[in-house]
Amino acid sequence: MSDDDFTPDPTSAKTSVFWDVEDFPSPNGVSFYEIIKSAIEDEGYRGEVSIRAYGEKKREEYNLDDGVVLTFESKRGKYGRLNKMLMDIALWSVDNPAPYFTPANLMVIAKNIPEETNFDRFLFLMRTYGYNLILVVANDCAPEEAQIPQAGTIWFWESLLDGAKPLDPTQLRSLLARGKRETFGCEEDDSQSEEDDDAPCPFCES
Repeated sequence: MSDDDFTPDPTSAKTSVFWDVEDFPSPNGVSFYEIIKSAIEDEGYRGEVSIRAYGEKKREEYNLDDGVVLTFESKRGKYGRLNKMLMDIALWSVDNPAPYFTPANLMVIAKNIPEETNFDRFLFLMRTYGYNLILVVANDCAPEEAQIPQAGTIWFWESLLDGAKPLDPTQLRSLLARGKRETFGCEEDDSQSEEDDDAPCPFCES
């Protein structure tokens, strides 16, 4: 049996979506689940889709499909939502171990923040551990101000809603290269890696 027989196929795996609904409100009158399902199916993904949303208001104030789980976080604003999302992704990874053998797709729809966080570093590690990371970012995102995590697939928000394709490889490299450090590929800047050795746990509250 060749090594190729053990190559995981993410297109048949489940896609778990973690969505900051405050950053990216769902348009009224449309099913966000159907938007996501259609977008990833166009890219060849055939597995199940689950969505967990993070917001500061009650469920009835959002346009959420019945199957979307809402996590309510009202006390600490964006930082609280981001921190809670990272903790949930960490717990999700425990339920989805060994992605090199059983692939798992992780889709994150959220904005980073300029303040010091482990959002970028944590998602970078998730990808190096073998999870297939899919990211959705704002059309006017500024990697120079808030680092965009490395991902194999990135959509602009408006493109996702319009049913358009994600960024092609050239666009992806260009976007990530605008960040504070180069994160495309598997190599990181040595000085940054040394600093990260003393960084706090990505899911610990400050």
